[in-house]
Amino acid sequence: MPACSKEDLINLILDVADVVKLEKSIASQGTSLATLMDRAGTALAEAIIDHFSSLGVAVQEKADVEAAEAAYGEADEGVNDKASNEADEDPADKAGEAAGDNPLHS
Repeated sequence: MPACSKEDLINLILDVADVVKLEKSIASQGTSLATLMDRAGTALAEAIIDHFSSLGVAVQEKADVEAAEAAYGEADEGVNDKASNEADEDPADKAGEAAGDNPLHS
């Protein structure tokens, strides 16, 4: 069996005859089952970590964008609310307050 890259091994599908050849090759090299299982477990763990690490970065980036959009939306609503409230106020009331005619401030 020819040497394979890590990516090739991850995508490798063997039929029964290939598995038998692989087992005989491993047995002839004297590699213990414990060593093989350790290697397989390590390779699987690394693949999972790589997958979820990249997924975690994407999730964090999305959360950061959503948080920024929410903060912008809240700030925009505040500006619009203030502008709306100012537009609803009577200019005569503002003039009276400025002149000291407001009985609530006496």
